[in-house]
Amino acid sequence: MASIKYKIYKNNSSAGVKDKYYARAFHDETIDIEELAEHMSNHNTPYSKGTIHGVLKDMVACVRELLLDSKKVKLDDLAIFSLGLTSRPADSPADFTPSGNIVKAYINAIGTGEISKKQLDVTARFKEVVEYNRGESNSSNPSDGGNTPSGGNSTRQYTISVTSANTAQGTVTGGGTYTEGSRVNVTATPKSGYQFDKWSDGNTSATRSITVSQNLTLTAQFKAVSGGSTSGNDDDDDVTFL
Repeated sequence: MASIKYKIYKNNSSAGVKDKYYARAFHDETIDIEELAEHMSNHNTPYSKGTIHGVLKDMVACVRELLLDSKKVKLDDLAIFSLGLTSRPADSPADFTPSGNIVKAYINAIGTGEISKKQLDVTARFKEVVEYNRGESNSSNPSDGGNTPSGGNSTRQYTISVTSANTAQGTVTGGGTYTEGSRVNVTATPKSGYQFDKWSDGNTSATRSITVSQNLTLTAQFKAVSGGSTSGNDDDDDVTFL
């Protein structure tokens, strides 16, 4: 059975828990749909990577459609997906308006079945990625999803560089300097008459989520749309696990 990787950090900032040590879940890469399809195709299945990739893309589209229709979607032994809202307070129901009080909608994913919290408490195995470095300074970051709220966060900084192979065909966003462990979205947006092709590392998601662990340079490649029509980018929503 695989082990859940973690790192130990010292919290240097939050009052009441300063100088205490916590574990933070460690993720060494983000698997996109194409990579998941390839992984599944290598598990003694008669279906090809392309067939699995098509089914997964259709599933994502259907899940998105159902969520936007106020349905919850349960994938057995994985998670129950639902939409949540962040809103500003109103003095009375009459004063509440969606445009004035609803700040954003977001996705919740709550583990169920074999990966529910109750089951993980029994079956999960843990493995420290690297031994704690006593000379390493860390601070807390409550927004780091999936980790103890009062746990620390590394102060190492890495640069994510994103460029367009041809700025006449498309643009990119999301580059910058970030703290180790941060989750960053980078996006490639094609211009009229072009569509996103792939990143320089072979990833084909126009918008992708990266867990910062090292300096990284990515180049977005675009290609002309057959017939001159415009193709939009293939955005993927980042999922927040609560």
